[in-house]
Amino acid sequence: MTVITADIIQSRVRSDVAASIPARLPRLEHPHLVTGFAMSRGDEIQGVLSGWLTAPEVLRLLRYICRPLQLRVGIGLGIHAGRLAENPWDLNGPAFFRARE
Repeated sequence: MTVITADIIQSRVRSDVAASIPARLPRLEHPHLVTGFAMSRGDEIQGVLSGWLTAPEVLRLLRYICRPLQLRVGIGLGIHAGRLAENPWDLNGPAFFRARE
């Protein structure tokens, strides 16, 4: 499992564009997405993939969806604890902690 966590750089300065991101995220589709990308904590985006080989491809799609904003990205590999949920922010485990580091 791969967790991608992204922080929007200077989201307060670009709040007009950042506010449109939650509506754009559902357009990001990929066969390896376990949970769709979701926004939380104001300016953080998170999604979960099965495996790890497609992470660069999905990250490229995420950057495209969020343009012209810049993202600071963390990628965590590992397992999750508990059951899967639709919202990645409801999950936890080593992969999530590594992505947030």
